Amino acid sequence: MARHLNLSTLGELCVLLTADGLRPLLRDFFADSGGTLPALCEALGEQAPARIRQHAHAIKGAAELVGQAGIAELAREIEHQADALAEQPDQAERMAERLSERWARCQALCECLGFL
Repeated sequence: MARHLNLSTLGELCVLLTADGLRPLLRDFFADSGGTLPALCEALGEQAPARIRQHAHAIKGAAELVGQAGIAELAREIEHQADALAEQPDQAERMAERLSERWARCQALCECLGFL
């Protein structure tokens, strides 16, 4: 579980916001109302390194703020490999799939822990 969630960050947020205050924050993150996850997947599909970096960076920062370590880690990896991924469509597609799977897994863990 620690691979996917930063329990220290989630604990600190619970202390600051209470669990009731944390739930809407996590719901907003996973709802991805800004469309950052689909935009990153689209950028990966179009082999657009600048957009890959931009969206991966945004996801990384947001994920770190709400204790989603697994998502942040993979977004960091995508951000650092943007140029290489832009030249390797198969690898870019696998990364998009991995990120979507990681997103779903982290969301499921938050649901199991009662954060959503």
